[in-house]
Amino acid sequence: MPTNKNAQLRYQIIDKCLSNWSRRYYIEDLVDACNEALYLYNGETKDGCGVKKRQVQEDLKFIESEEGYGMDIDAIRDGHRKYYRYHTKGASIKNQPINQEELNLIYDALILLKRFDGVPQFEWLNDLEKRLYTTSKLGDNLDSVVREENMDQKLLFLTVTYTNISEEELNHMLYLGTLIALSKQNDGTYTIYMPGTEAGEDYDYYISDSVAKTAEMTYSSVQDDYGNGKNYIPSLKPGESVQVNMAWIVNEKDIKNLYLNLNGTGGCYEITENMCHTGVVYVGKE
Repeated sequence: MPTNKNAQLRYQIIDKCLSNWSRRYYIEDLVDACNEALYLYNGETKDGCGVKKRQVQEDLKFIESEEGYGMDIDAIRDGHRKYYRYHTKGASIKNQPINQEELNLIYDALILLKRFDGVPQFEWLNDLEKRLYTTSKLGDNLDSVVREENMDQKLLFLTVTYTNISEEELNHMLYLGTLIALSKQNDGTYTIYMPGTEAGEDYDYYISDSVAKTAEMTYSSVQDDYGNGKNYIPSLKPGESVQVNMAWIVNEKDIKNLYLNLNGTGGCYEITENMCHTGVVYVGKE
């Protein structure tokens, strides 16, 4: 299950907890609620490798932020601890306008639905595309087109070598390759930006209908028809190595900011603790 969908599930669970004024939810309770939901929804383990306290704290910040849902959350002190709830009883992110991260999920879903283009009973997709695949001015009318423009695109091709350093043979090993776009700030820190969503002088955001996509590989050379997808290495014996060729179609103007994330968390949507531990590799050009 892609990490961005995990994040959306966490937001929904945290929202449900914060809306419930009849119970006090401390940070540990929110962590447990998220792990329980992830376990029930997609089988992710609740022990050891589940959601950590720091991740839930970041989720709370996102729910409060303007980039997220703009919710007002109270952290109420109870002795040496704090419990969390919405400032207004009955508040919920379900009552908030759709945000950019949700628009990105809609875009990903629409890419999948395009496979049914031309299939009878799916004619409604054409109208849906016209509404969503536009350059739009944010406001009361989301169909206010500012302008349209063409983007030069490139095929970015990378080779990654995986080596089994354990003493056991690995079978059906999942591998992930995601490009994350990072923008360096004046203070030396880096922030994520989603290619195709940044604002301009005369518009608030735009959505692209191109094939350029950094969230998942367009091509991978080693495949195994196992599980949900084919990005698996069939077998890797102790000490054995295998080279995997990966490719993405990207907008040329974004290449200078692209980094390769081989960690299973974070993807192109968020910087996680695990991702910081393993690091990312700069693959763009200065």
